[in-house]
Amino acid sequence: MLDGKRTEQLIYLCREFVRTPSPSGNEERMARSVKASARALGYDQVDVDHYGNVLMRMRFSEGGPRLLFHAQMDHVPPGDSAKWSFYPYGAAVSRKRIYGSGTMDQKGNLAAMILAGAFLKEDFPKKDLRGELVVAAAVQQECFDVLAARSIASGTKPDAVVLGDASNLEVVRGQPGRAKIALRTEGRMAHALSPAYGVNAAEKMLEVLQAIREQYVPPKDTFIGEGALTLTEVATGLDSLEKVIPTWCSATLVKRMVVGESRDDCLAQIEHTLAPLRKRDEALNLTLSFATTEGRCYTGVVLATEQFVPSWVLPADHPFLAGVRRWLQRGGLEGTLSAGPGFGTSGALYGGERRIPTLIFGAGRPELAHRVDEYIDIDQMRQACVGYRLIASGFLDSSGR
Repeated sequence: MLDGKRTEQLIYLCREFVRTPSPSGNEERMARSVKASARALGYDQVDVDHYGNVLMRMRFSEGGPRLLFHAQMDHVPPGDSAKWSFYPYGAAVSRKRIYGSGTMDQKGNLAAMILAGAFLKEDFPKKDLRGELVVAAAVQQECFDVLAARSIASGTKPDAVVLGDASNLEVVRGQPGRAKIALRTEGRMAHALSPAYGVNAAEKMLEVLQAIREQYVPPKDTFIGEGALTLTEVATGLDSLEKVIPTWCSATLVKRMVVGESRDDCLAQIEHTLAPLRKRDEALNLTLSFATTEGRCYTGVVLATEQFVPSWVLPADHPFLAGVRRWLQRGGLEGTLSAGPGFGTSGALYGGERRIPTLIFGAGRPELAHRVDEYIDIDQMRQACVGYRLIASGFLDSSGR
């Protein structure tokens, strides 16, 4: 299924991708490499949408379902290269691993998906499979999560989705939601040596954060586990004047959401926690809102989004989940079902917003993402490629097995 020659192809393609820097918003060279590879490998159609996502289609007999493989092209910056054991864009091979920025998150799995589609076409007569396999290489996933996925979903209308996030080759059926919440307190100017004549916005924010820390109770569910509300940023404003108490203070909280929590729930829970403080302190001028992020695609399209993505979970008895595990096991892989959720990804769009049957399957250990000396294990990447081919052939099998 994946002999030595095919494994060498996989290693080569992964290294080519890693050697092509593609931080979020600068994926153009990577997109060109992906397009050229897909065309050389015999994909029937290769397109680029207005965001710069690359959509690669492999068609079989008419009348069948459409399966989408999704993986990102972008990666977080590698940081200080001097701290790496290998050059972050060198794709060094050592200890049966490929090292480099984005290897595991998610260039290795993207290469495995692309080649799985090509091998599928080589191994099966067109009449034996029906429908279409689409492999999507997405932009701006690190910064905007669902925007690229929303465009891909609208352009492909898949019947099921497999995400190429690292899962240590386990099948993952859900992820927690995430919200980024902006808090802002407003004060009144006064001299720092006579603070009683004003309202110190920073001190008000400290009271707010202390109340949240002591009184906020995160919700729980049986799959995601316990939610969380984490402080990630605090800033104060002095209106460019010295010896003046802060007239504003902002803070950012990141919320891990469990199944069933809505957009309105996020702010309502915090407001409920802060209600006693608001009642006790009439001078508290506090606003809460979802943080927004703005950016630009390499195509020039401007992006702006509110930082909220819902949680999603595929039911344990869903036929797609049962089928994926059966197809993997039939091909000699374990098909182990993860006991818990994965990290937040574009699954929030496919499985959460669009309610498309969605699963995660990929090589790599999730905890290695966004770290110095990121790597992907070559044998795991090979098994992931085998797994993607097995999933695609099972889903598109014209016999309906």
